[in-house]
Amino acid sequence: MAAASGSYKLEGNTLVVTYEGSWNQSWTGTTQKRQVEITGNKLTITSAPTKDPDGKEIIFVVTYDRLE
Repeated sequence: MAAASGSYKLEGNTLVVTYEGSWNQSWTGTTQKRQVEITGNKLTITSAPTKDPDGKEIIFVVTYDRLE
């Protein structure tokens, strides 16, 4: 589960999110960028590489399918 609140803006294919609150407290108060791609009915949001708590480099990829 993940949850967050804040504001966002879209700059081309880049989603810029400013987190006012987040399940991950290290994100609260930060601004982060994500790459956005829309293909057909699918929205994919991809993060920049980051480190997990164990120090491993990871990338978050979230995909949404639009139902019609």
